[in-house]
Amino acid sequence: MREASKGVVKCEVRRPKCAAGAIAVLAVVAGVLVAGCWGGDEGNTNANGSVTGTPAMTASPAAPATRTTEPNPAQRATATPTAGTAGGTAPATPGTPAPTVTLTEEPPAVPTATPTPSPTPVQPQEHGDGTFTIVVSQGDARAAVRVEVAANLDDRQLGLMFRQELAEDAGMLFLFGREVQTGFWMRNTYVPLDIAYIGADQRVIAIKQGVPLDETPLTPGENYLYVLEVNAGWFERHGMGPGAVVTLPGGLPPATSN
Repeated sequence: MREASKGVVKCEVRRPKCAAGAIAVLAVVAGVLVAGCWGGDEGNTNANGSVTGTPAMTASPAAPATRTTEPNPAQRATATPTAGTAGGTAPATPGTPAPTVTLTEEPPAVPTATPTPSPTPVQPQEHGDGTFTIVVSQGDARAAVRVEVAANLDDRQLGLMFRQELAEDAGMLFLFGREVQTGFWMRNTYVPLDIAYIGADQRVIAIKQGVPLDETPLTPGENYLYVLEVNAGWFERHGMGPGAVVTLPGGLPPATSN
């Protein structure tokens, strides 16, 4: 603006206060104002002939300031963190209940039982030591006996005399050359016995209990071709009795009458 006082013209430039971003615009405005103040004159002459005046002001244009746009405070307050941030999980939104996680316990693995293979049924057979395995069966019952063989007269008369013990599944098989009705006794025999009389069809005709040292003759009352002696009670323990079938192996020695 321009103000007259005592013949001196003063030009006062007031820099408007503004943001840094308007400096360049103010520089242009200031130039226009200075030109208006001086009106193109070189100066004003005082009464003493001296020239007084305020030199023109120049302004260096400042580099336009970079303005950083701040987010709206309301937006900052409601900004939601991005889920999946490395090193953690996003915080839950206030007021939202945390999801309930239900853990289902897996039932323990049940081990699979390996079926036990059924034992191979024992078959009648010949052993290299002069003994044989025979098989006695009746219904679902089946048992094997390892026997010595008495096939001649001397062996049949000796039988199991003087034995002090007999293994549970051991015995003696008597072979005859023809069907007979001869009786058996327990002279000099210390082991109580089941005496099974077997017909030509290999079926048990009768079973007699031999009492140690008893010399009473024991007969089945009919013809038989084989006799099997085992420990007393053996047939009962295996669930068998008269009518049981005795399966003989091959290789048995031939029976003689003397």
